[in-house]
Amino acid sequence: MNQSTGATQALPETPPYPPLYTPFKFLSLRLALAFRDSSLSSNALTIAWAALLATASFAVAYERPMTALTLVLFAIFLDCLDGDLARYRYRPSLSGTYLEQLAHWIGNMGLAAGAGAAIVLADPRPGNVLLASVLVVVQAVYITVVRQIRPDAAEVIGHPRLRKAFRRITKGIWNLSPIELPMIVLLVVFGVTEGVVLALTVTLAALSALVFVPHFALVSVADRRKWEAPVRLDRGPFTEASRRSAQASLHRFPDAQWWAPGMPRLPPEVLTPLGRQPLSSDAPVMTTVWRELSQLLPGVFRTSGRVLTLTGPREFAIEAVLSTICHPADEILIVGGRTTVRRWSTIAERLGVRTAHLETSFGAALQRSDLETALRRHPALRAVCVSQAEADDGTLTELAMVAETLRRTSGLFVVDACLSLCADDLRMDDWGIDIAVSSSDSGAMAPPGLSLVALGPQVLGELDGPATNGARPAGYLNLRTHVSAGDRPLAQLPAPAVSGLYISVQMTLTTGLDSVLAHHQRIAARFRRGCVEEAGLALIASHPTAACTTALLPNDVDVTEVQNSLFVNRRIVAGYATTPKNDITLQFGHVGFLSHEDVDEAIAALATAVSAARANASER
Repeated sequence: MNQSTGATQALPETPPYPPLYTPFKFLSLRLALAFRDSSLSSNALTIAWAALLATASFAVAYERPMTALTLVLFAIFLDCLDGDLARYRYRPSLSGTYLEQLAHWIGNMGLAAGAGAAIVLADPRPGNVLLASVLVVVQAVYITVVRQIRPDAAEVIGHPRLRKAFRRITKGIWNLSPIELPMIVLLVVFGVTEGVVLALTVTLAALSALVFVPHFALVSVADRRKWEAPVRLDRGPFTEASRRSAQASLHRFPDAQWWAPGMPRLPPEVLTPLGRQPLSSDAPVMTTVWRELSQLLPGVFRTSGRVLTLTGPREFAIEAVLSTICHPADEILIVGGRTTVRRWSTIAERLGVRTAHLETSFGAALQRSDLETALRRHPALRAVCVSQAEADDGTLTELAMVAETLRRTSGLFVVDACLSLCADDLRMDDWGIDIAVSSSDSGAMAPPGLSLVALGPQVLGELDGPATNGARPAGYLNLRTHVSAGDRPLAQLPAPAVSGLYISVQMTLTTGLDSVLAHHQRIAARFRRGCVEEAGLALIASHPTAACTTALLPNDVDVTEVQNSLFVNRRIVAGYATTPKNDITLQFGHVGFLSHEDVDEAIAALATAVSAARANASER
């Protein structure tokens, strides 16, 4: 078992900047990282560079162009720094965006007013006063036109030449940003003269017209299309079938809130792409997303190793692990609840791998003494496979304790985190976990369709070499095949699951994995408290997981009646199962994009459903 440490940490994405910002961004990104943990405010920086641009306008008015240039350069640097600092702290804000827009208005208008004031102070003729006034008005028009550009204007159907011209014009305007820099350079090189001010006025007026005319034309086309009566498209035999299928799908697949274990609440950012035409699995962007996802996933497992992503359900991951690390007649120890033991045993026996079982007592966590006894009885284990969390009873296994117990053994430490990933802490490198398996529809908050196999550094090194004698052929469900493929996917990518997992993992690492785990702990504690205090149910687990809660239903309460009430009143779907003593339990999963208000509503619905079922039972 490996004991190395380290995990990847996601850095914030930096939006694309115009070329003129490049040297400033080079410095600001590094300085923002240094000031990330300081008390320096991003909004204070915005106010500072707005003040610098206002001061630069006075320097222009009094014909001190070099001083103005210095102030503008420093202001642009601070403009980059305030945004980078907010992103490194993961605290972008609408107030900061609003303040920055105002600062750019001050800077643009200030420099134009300064140039106009300079020629008026030098020669207060009426012509110069008029020219200065026109410059200020033209500059205001330019700012307004540029700031009001609608990005979707270039996507209007039809008029391809106009759209192409509009894209080129806006690209040119973008390359001139920040406009304060070309303006001050022009004034420094040619001086603040009447001719320069006139040229600046004409240039800004021409740029305004170049942007406004095609933009207004395209927006007008979009408006006319919106006002027109919708055209009913004839899709042949699908026209009527589509209408009937839409009605049938609402009945067959109702909109519901899934609170069953293993069904995470997906964030809106993940759901949005699912409502569009899916990307082709061969699209270049999907290959890029796959590679970036491979770099992000180790941070979720807290490993310096590698995470392999297989196309298929979670059972694919289990079979891939066992078929790779085990030879026929090898023995493994399976530790967990009855469902976990049954799942792993079925796959292992199909592969010819001998199994020993350590089934934990229902509702009780794994005890060190029981594990030590099992290890003494089976000293030549190839692997010890431990479930981190059980949906049957909502119990959490202390993996740190297991790791300490296994420290003196030679077998591999394998963890089943299909339910608990991103809900309960999983530290592969710190706890010496060799392999962990999970899936996209865990606490990772993504659609189903992908299974995940995380390999610690030591196992990754072993799999990177040639297979030993007796190993199975390296097919798709063999980890060596995926390790040798590098960052190249070996099968067609299920685009919805891949894109959803990419978005959700980015969100998790950007928010901070520790923050996500703490949120799930608070959500789970609130749910358990509500089950006991408000719904009057008894909890099963003595050491509960944050991924789900299992509650014992009273004997006089009909579980079907409770489930129907939950669905009819709040569209809530919960799971249920039977205990070894044939008692009925309700199972609730509470991972993913959930708020405390969501939990409060679910608890209120549960309390109402249980109360109504009890009342009906007493009447019967």
